[in-house]
Amino acid sequence: MSSPTQTASTFPGRNPRRRGRKDGDDNGTLRSQPLRKRPKTRANGDVSSSDPHLTNGHATAPSTQDLPVRQRANALDSKSIDILSRNENFAIGKLPSLPKELRNNQEGDASSPATKSVRLPTPTRQDDLLSFGALVHPGSRNGTGLLVIHPRSGKVTYWENVDNAKDLGLLPQRRASTDGSVGLYSGETVTNVENAFIAGFVVTTSSNRVAQLQLRDSQSRPSINVQFLRAPRSNGGGSFLGGFLSALTTGGLLKDVTTTRIQSSSIRGPVYLFVGSRHGQLQKWMLNWSDPPVLLREWNQHEVMYRHLRDRLESQMPSTIQSIDLLDIAFLSADHGQQPAFDIDLDGAMPVRLVGLYSFAGASFRSYAISSITLQPDGSCDASDAINLSSYAAPLTPPSRWKPKLCVASPHLTCFVFFEKAITVVSLASVQSVDAVLVDQSDVFQDTTYLKEQDEFRIVGAAAESRNEAEGQSTAVILIPSIGALQVGAEEPSDFDSALSRHPVSIQSKIEQAILYGARPSNPFDLSRRPEFPLNRAEVEDAVTTISNKVLTSAYPSLTHDFATVEQQIDRRIHVIELLAKHIKDNYSQLSRLTRWMLLWDREQLGVAHVVNDMFHEQTEMGNASTSERRNRKILLPEMIERMHEDLRSISMSEWNNTGHFRHYLLYDTDKMSNVLNWTYNGVYHLAQIPEVADSDQLLQIVHDATRTACAIIETALQIREEFLWLYDLEEEVLEDGILAKPELYEELPCPWTSTFPQPTKIHELVSNAQTIISDAAEDEKTDSLLRTMAAENPQLVSAWCLIAQEHIRWTASRPPGSRKHQYEDSAMLTFKSDLSKVLMPLALLDQAAAGLAISEKYEVMDVLTTLVREESGSLVRILNALDQAPHQREALKVEMDRLARKDETSEKIKNLEQRIAKYHREFGYAFTNPYYGALIARHSYGSLLKQASTFPQDVTTFLRAETTRRPLSWINDILSARDYAMAGHVLVNDATTAEQKAWNRGVELGFAKLAILAADEEEHHGGLAQAAPGHLNDDTTRPGSHWHDRRRQQSLYLLSLQNQLWTRVRHLTYNALDEESKVDLLMEALGDHLRKHSRSRLSTLLSVALANLIADDALGAESLVDILTLINDDNAQEPVDIGDDVFFMAIAAVRNDATLSDERRDVLTKVCWRRAMLSDDWADINRIIAADRMGDDAVRELLSSTVLYRTFLEGFKATVERHKDSQEGGGMPNGDANDAPLACFEDMPTPNPSQCLAAGTTFNDWALRFGEDRREIGEPLAAECQIEGKWLERSINKNQLERWWETCRQIAMEDVREMDENTQKDLA
Repeated sequence: MSSPTQTASTFPGRNPRRRGRKDGDDNGTLRSQPLRKRPKTRANGDVSSSDPHLTNGHATAPSTQDLPVRQRANALDSKSIDILSRNENFAIGKLPSLPKELRNNQEGDASSPATKSVRLPTPTRQDDLLSFGALVHPGSRNGTGLLVIHPRSGKVTYWENVDNAKDLGLLPQRRASTDGSVGLYSGETVTNVENAFIAGFVVTTSSNRVAQLQLRDSQSRPSINVQFLRAPRSNGGGSFLGGFLSALTTGGLLKDVTTTRIQSSSIRGPVYLFVGSRHGQLQKWMLNWSDPPVLLREWNQHEVMYRHLRDRLESQMPSTIQSIDLLDIAFLSADHGQQPAFDIDLDGAMPVRLVGLYSFAGASFRSYAISSITLQPDGSCDASDAINLSSYAAPLTPPSRWKPKLCVASPHLTCFVFFEKAITVVSLASVQSVDAVLVDQSDVFQDTTYLKEQDEFRIVGAAAESRNEAEGQSTAVILIPSIGALQVGAEEPSDFDSALSRHPVSIQSKIEQAILYGARPSNPFDLSRRPEFPLNRAEVEDAVTTISNKVLTSAYPSLTHDFATVEQQIDRRIHVIELLAKHIKDNYSQLSRLTRWMLLWDREQLGVAHVVNDMFHEQTEMGNASTSERRNRKILLPEMIERMHEDLRSISMSEWNNTGHFRHYLLYDTDKMSNVLNWTYNGVYHLAQIPEVADSDQLLQIVHDATRTACAIIETALQIREEFLWLYDLEEEVLEDGILAKPELYEELPCPWTSTFPQPTKIHELVSNAQTIISDAAEDEKTDSLLRTMAAENPQLVSAWCLIAQEHIRWTASRPPGSRKHQYEDSAMLTFKSDLSKVLMPLALLDQAAAGLAISEKYEVMDVLTTLVREESGSLVRILNALDQAPHQREALKVEMDRLARKDETSEKIKNLEQRIAKYHREFGYAFTNPYYGALIARHSYGSLLKQASTFPQDVTTFLRAETTRRPLSWINDILSARDYAMAGHVLVNDATTAEQKAWNRGVELGFAKLAILAADEEEHHGGLAQAAPGHLNDDTTRPGSHWHDRRRQQSLYLLSLQNQLWTRVRHLTYNALDEESKVDLLMEALGDHLRKHSRSRLSTLLSVALANLIADDALGAESLVDILTLINDDNAQEPVDIGDDVFFMAIAAVRNDATLSDERRDVLTKVCWRRAMLSDDWADINRIIAADRMGDDAVRELLSSTVLYRTFLEGFKATVERHKDSQEGGGMPNGDANDAPLACFEDMPTPNPSQCLAAGTTFNDWALRFGEDRREIGEPLAAECQIEGKWLERSINKNQLERWWETCRQIAMEDVREMDENTQKDLA
């Protein structure tokens, strides 16, 4: 609202007064001008139209002709203008501060321009309408005039020269103002005042009356003269009543006037007034400074525009267009984008090009459009184009306080539409184009900027500025009550063709405005609002990543100016990049995971830049150093950045000179912070090549700075990553110490900047070199505080390297397809642990063993962990032993107390270390115990290992039972420490049967096993059975009992007894042998020559190998025993050999008692034994004898009793009888289970008939069970030779009645055994 005291001011740099120009020669003589020459003032920026709301206490758009223009300027680039929004097409800026008399508290202490104050003659109330004001330039020869019109009373006050009015309303005796009145009716108000230049002003009232207001009389003296526009009466007159009604009404003027526009001619003379109504009617009036207004032409364009807008725009609307209203008009230039040139047109005979602002509505919508109109001299109208203002979300009910205003500023390629709560900028290139119908309206540039929702943020005045073409901008000025005057400037294209391809509104520009300008609390514009056009997710993501990168590299001018320090500039960029994340999170749908991670990485690099800047200041702080020291000292970061630039050739030397290389890097290369991490090592390397650095203590300081810088970069980045996951909607990510936990999580991501190659390698080299330098310095007895600090910081650098190395491994493991990921990760982790071991082991030399233990424990590097534990333990024990030694001489009391305190401290450390070892046993289990105790075995420290069982009994026991190679120590530990005799017997039996190759040794171990089993039985009998510790040897049962152990032992002993019996029967054949090899030859010659004669070479080889093992006293399994017992034949022996008739039963019994055989292999071997037993007799000869001698049953029985088959049956049935006797007498196995009998008998063994034995061992699969699937060169020939045996057996079955004689032998043997048993029972009785 206006106050009684209104103020006119001139803004700094915006002087509305123009310097007078001499239009003559050097002597000041005036020269005549052509009549139709365009006034020079039109090209120098005079205001083409003035809005009184805008000029109420403010200067209208002043000219800037007093500023020298050397190049194309930007009106909004002035430092005195506060930019509120800017994009590639237009900008909005707040003009310099309001005068202090009109300033609200929002202005603060901003500077105020010089002002002139005058008191209004008509006081206004707080709730009254604002008075209209307009500057009159020139008002007089030496000053600027001021016109004020009160809207309710219509009173007019005109000051010809504001400078003549006294400040604060003090007026001189002579009046400085001229007063008058518009002459309003009751309830009528002034709604608009339009500047008509030489013709004065045009006043519009609320009752649609329009008047010409003149400020001078015919003698050019100040005078108020008001003439309302009236159309001439028809027929030259009319009735008295008609004239009276005409005076009360608009006098032929249009109804519902919505707009008035002034068109000036190009000569000093009349101006033209265009009056438009809501229904699309237009009138053209000619106004002069001395003559009354004259109506020249009328047009009614409603139907034309209705059809035109409906045809062009209805397809874009949700429903049918029901009404169209004309809101405002503006003039267009006759040529494309040039300054409009209006010639004198006294009779309205020339076409006029306009652009109109229209409001159209339907049942459920309201929208706005602009359209090109050509008013023809014959009263017709042409519409050539229409642009829907789709970027503006129009309310269904338009506000009543403000009518939208259309402003077209020079050079007429851009228009501004000012709504009460929004500003829309639209390109007029398509409207100006002669081929406008070919221009796609979706490509027409338009953009809308909204004011905030608060009621005080609204537009109350707007006017276009007429500017010099050289400035290249279309500008307008608006007034917001609580803010002040704002300027809107649109960058104009260089030519008309480029205007057609002006950059469309992009989502990037919207987001940029929101974060760079919209976040300011004093900004009246709501720049965070989503644009009205449809959004594409890919475009949003491209825009966001581009903006983030531009912030990272300081690509926005607002991020590089007006900052005193680099720290302040980085803080500003951090603030902006966080605003970007919040804006996207609050206003847009969730971005892709890749984009969110890239934004987070940008935030990390800015945070790291801040830390690096802090490190730079720390490193350059030299305290009280002398001038010489300052000059000679090499500082890591500056040297590093300089050498980095030289190596990477990133910028020119001239740019360095402007900003400084380090400052330049932090300002513009923040997206390359990974290079800084790489060069922490490279910088040390290059500086170490300088002799004066390498030979001085500077190298230690440089390494120290490099260590701290690398640690700070990595730790800061990972800390920011964990802290800001929520801001980037990444809360669901699984992180471990700041890095993603699994390789699968990296699949769609590029390599994080913290671990790109070769960063892990460089940091590892930095760690290693730092350790070497520290160790070398320590050897030179440099024990200053810096050296101790470096040693303490080295584990921190090792931890940082571990994190980025782990990250790189996981990312790289995500690249291979399929299962190869895990293969690569496993391989890479082995390499990582190997590299980690190289930098962990030296930590003990740096007195950082505790830190090394923590890192080893974290990454489970067990070889290092166990080594450090042993070294720490040994060191503590040695210290304790040294403290326990008696002193050589009597010590002072203080020394003794110190010794005792150190002893207690060392004992406490040993106790803590033992607790830590116990923790490692619990957490890592065998992964820790294996290398920890394995080192003792490798050094053959068996006694030390068994002593460890007193402290960690369960862990030592588990370790010894884990592998079969440790069985010799395992059973000793079971007896001495664990006192688990049953497990000791189990270990001994397993070792004897599976590992021990020598028969004698096997027998000894089985004897010890028997003792252990007896001890276990004794403890069980007395209820003192020890609980077995867990182990990996009990593969047959979870808790093997002593009966099971004894069964296994008896089976093994039985096999040994069979082997001993066999060796006893054949060893006399080897007495004449010279060596082991000749023994085999002698046995093969005596017992295996028949195989060679029958072309069974593969079986001969098996027999030879088995005999060699028998001679070597190796413990034979069932397969080797079968090879010997079923293949030997003494028919060709030179010496008498008694191999016995029971060899086939011995072979079958060996198969029955070998616990290592599978059931399938046991079945094959049993059938092979029976087949060879059947083939040992000549069944054809037996059949011939029986047929030739016509033997009776007794003779046949006697003949069959001499066969090998009969003897095999007989031995089996005898074993069966003996088993039954043991069971009845309580003998046999202790548990009384007949199935546990170690000896073979036919009750629990198959006795296959001849047909069932034909195919045994005749396929490769049968031999693959023994030799493996990959040994076909062995299995297939053996199967072929067994097929020969099958053919022989088949011939005996078919031709020699073998099936019959097999059954007969079985019955005879069974009867003989029963008779023998009965005779034995009789003898016993």
